[in-house]
Amino acid sequence: MDKYRIQNNVYTTLASGINSTTTTITIDKASSPYQNPIEPGNGKIGLLTIIDSQSEPTKIEIIKFTGYIDNGDTLTLTGVERNQEGLGSNSFDSGAVVVQTISRDTFNNLQNNIDNLESDVDFLSGYFDGEISSIENDINYLSGQIDENSNNINTNELNISNNSNDINWLSGEVDDNYSDINWLSGELDSHIHDNDYIIVDNSPTDGSFHAITIIEGTAGEDLSFADVVFSANDNGSHKWYAYEARVDADGHNFARAIVVESGGISLDNSGQFMLEGTIHNSSWSLSGDHDEGSQVYASDELSGGILTTKPSDTDDIVQILGFVLEENIIYFNPDYTTIVVP
Repeated sequence: MDKYRIQNNVYTTLASGINSTTTTITIDKASSPYQNPIEPGNGKIGLLTIIDSQSEPTKIEIIKFTGYIDNGDTLTLTGVERNQEGLGSNSFDSGAVVVQTISRDTFNNLQNNIDNLESDVDFLSGYFDGEISSIENDINYLSGQIDENSNNINTNELNISNNSNDINWLSGEVDDNYSDINWLSGELDSHIHDNDYIIVDNSPTDGSFHAITIIEGTAGEDLSFADVVFSANDNGSHKWYAYEARVDADGHNFARAIVVESGGISLDNSGQFMLEGTIHNSSWSLSGDHDEGSQVYASDELSGGILTTKPSDTDDIVQILGFVLEENIIYFNPDYTTIVVP
């Protein structure tokens, strides 16, 4: 199974044009605040998406690479494989947009890892249940031995004392095993692995979330839980505001985060904003049967809101925020590639 290296906010361009069979691909180094892709290494891979036009895309291709050569101002990708995930191989001109997002296959691999992890949990639970039952049987046996020796307590005090020590030792073993189970449960619940991927809870309860990335920030206005927000400078202070996907509302700003502070954040107060993860908000009225799998867009009508249909009015900004997992649950992972409706 492929193991991926993923970087946040990867956005750059092709340094030179390519045809449909080119495997030597050179990209420009990213300009701040954007970042370059992480060099995979150690048997891992990276995925990049090439788009011919940010405003009016007609061709999109996902490519795989295993490393790159740093040329100073550019990076030459190595181990390139074209035509990933069935999007075909295309020709692109110099200056075509290059971004990194979580693709379908990447997410499916994460889901498979979740399934495998659940199987491991079931196995470990069964194993420790067997160990605990065995220790309990030992305790019962030793208790019987103590009862049998109680009639000869005057002559067998040493044996009883030894048996009591054995019981205390076995009780300690039981406690240690329970502690091991609790520790393992904590490790599994944390969903953090040493293999550079993260398992997220795809069914958080209403009003809760499971984040891959969280930042602290200050509200530039009163914000509610699950408001989609953008960041802006306010007299030298970095603040967050509810996002409305229209040029005449918030200009060409991107929706960058979603409020996950319980109860929201009041003006000039600080709180938590999630850059990527899952979130459950019953006020969205998303249907599990109808909307599951649908893409989620920033709303052009309700500040901080979301839509499952593309904004279509003139000067609306089309930005994908993620997709619907289940009823009123979305996977939030905003794409910074936007389109302004003419």
